[in-house]
Amino acid sequence: MLRSLKKHDINWLENNLLDEDCDFIIVSDKEGSVIANKDAPFDLITEIPVDITNKIKTLDFINGIFLTDKGPAIITVANVKNNEGGGEPPGLLIYGRYITKELLSEVKKTSDSDITIFTNGAIVSTLEQKSEIN
Repeated sequence: MLRSLKKHDINWLENNLLDEDCDFIIVSDKEGSVIANKDAPFDLITEIPVDITNKIKTLDFINGIFLTDKGPAIITVANVKNNEGGGEPPGLLIYGRYITKELLSEVKKTSDSDITIFTNGAIVSTLEQKSEIN
C-alpha cells in the first residue's frame, strides 16, 4: 500500500482497500488531499479536515466520531507507514462506519442501556421511537 500511495496508484488503492465491517475507506496524502476512496461521504471526498490532519501528526492513529452529510460516523485515522512502522508517513488511511440504529443496538446489548446520539439534523437512538437515520 505504501508504494501505491507514493505513486498515487488510484486504481490499486480503490480496488484493494475493502473491509466488510466499514462503510467507507479513504486514502489521502499527509496534507489531507484525498487520493482514493470507497463510498466516502460527500464532505470527505476531496479533503480531510485540518483538525484531523493536525492531530494525527503527533499520533500513530486516532479514533473518534465525525459528523458527515450521511450522519455521524465512527472513524479511525492512521498514518500509512512502511512494514517496519518507520519512515515519514506519506499519507493517511481512514476507515469509517456510520452510526446507525443497528450499530447502537449492538452496543445496547453489551451495555444494557438505551443510547441516543443527537446531532444537528439527525437523531440515532435505540429507543422505541424511530431514528431519523437508519
